[in-house]
Amino acid sequence: MATNGQLTLSLDVIARTRPPYDGSVVTIIRENDNSWDRYSFSNSDVDMHRVQWIGNGWIGMGNRGTVYTSANGYGFSYASRSQPEQPLHAAAYSDHVKVIVGAAGTVLTSRDGYSWVQVNTHVSEDLYEILWTGTSFIALGDGVVALSDDASNWRKVTLNTNAKIRHAVVSDERVVAFGDKHEIYVSH
Repeated sequence: MATNGQLTLSLDVIARTRPPYDGSVVTIIRENDNSWDRYSFSNSDVDMHRVQWIGNGWIGMGNRGTVYTSANGYGFSYASRSQPEQPLHAAAYSDHVKVIVGAAGTVLTSRDGYSWVQVNTHVSEDLYEILWTGTSFIALGDGVVALSDDASNWRKVTLNTNAKIRHAVVSDERVVAFGDKHEIYVSH
């Protein structure tokens, strides 16, 4: 168990399973009355890894630190590229800030979802997932968790595993995360 500020986090392996496939996305496909439309990222020289809703629009994240934004889920526009150009993996948002995480501890923040600034997390491990709990951000990755109440000041917690935690979900009571060692982690 690790305690940092107001948030206490302890993760235990409770089951082993196969993690979901996490392939690259180059085009956006949206559902429209049981049919799907395809929209390509224009002038994209990178593979996009994930698309997520961030409260006021959509973002597409990819390798080389690339961020695309859209107000409606299609018609994406280039927004920014992190320095150094690290792959970006996931996003979360609160009422006040949006956050993207990626390789080598990369964390980008934005107030509006269009202008992104890199934040120092003191984390060098890859981060694959980020969640907003309602009071704190939790970023998870290569055997590490990074915690922040404001997305500016981060605390690193090293887990007792070398698993790459790639996917997680938060409820009112706990965080459930999936790692690449066919393990499921649950917070207390």
